Amino acid sequence: MSASSSPPSLTAVVITRNEAHQIAACVAALRFASHVLIVDSGSEDGTGEAASAAGAEVAVHPFTDYATQRNFGLAHARTEWLLMIDADERVSPALAAEIRDAIERAKAQPEVGGFRLLRRNHFMGRPLTRSGSGNERLVRLMRRDRAKYVNAVHETPVVEGEIRDLVAPMEHLTNVRLRDAFDKSRRYAILWANDMHGRGKTTSLWGIAGHTVHRWFKVYLIKRGFLEGTHGFILAGFESVGVFFKYSMLWELQRRDPED
Repeated sequence: MSASSSPPSLTAVVITRNEAHQIAACVAALRFASHVLIVDSGSEDGTGEAASAAGAEVAVHPFTDYATQRNFGLAHARTEWLLMIDADERVSPALAAEIRDAIERAKAQPEVGGFRLLRRNHFMGRPLTRSGSGNERLVRLMRRDRAKYVNAVHETPVVEGEIRDLVAPMEHLTNVRLRDAFDKSRRYAILWANDMHGRGKTTSLWGIAGHTVHRWFKVYLIKRGFLEGTHGFILAGFESVGVFFKYSMLWELQRRDPED
């Protein structure tokens, strides 16, 4: 195998929980990496077995929050560079080649700490190509010893060094079925509400209503979700319901607090 075709010194980390239906396809798209590590939080559907059969290493780590899971992956990576991926994301051959080249160039660029990837979002089986909800840039490729994740729910990597952009897109095949989407939204809402309540945050009727309505207008009108047709209308409704869940659960938690 030539140097140009040998795997880069890269660990791809995938956080999972009951992803047996799609983990093999995810791992297959990561075969360009020298190591694939699955951090599983106790799946009950055979995710670990499917990942192992696809050639990945599986480490089981009890779930507390998303940042902790990702930091566990950082700590157990074997290489200098780490690519953080979700089970519903797919690295294209073009992006794999670009990642390989970026890591090779970074050998002479110690100031570079990581790279942002262009993620192209899909909803209910269709790419969102007309609205502002379609594409986003996320820091996912990073030097392992310069990165740490913060925030319990919408976890964010803090990376020391310069962050540069890659061009080729990564496909985000999220929320293929609405029932799965609502289950995921409910889990996020519980974690978010507990996190906010622990920080002393509160809400009210107007907080619940205001944030819910604002999200619908933001997704459907400001980000032009109406250009996506029925998919855009459902997406706006789905996201606003998710916000409603979060703030309603926060309100429920604060009602349980003892009176001062």
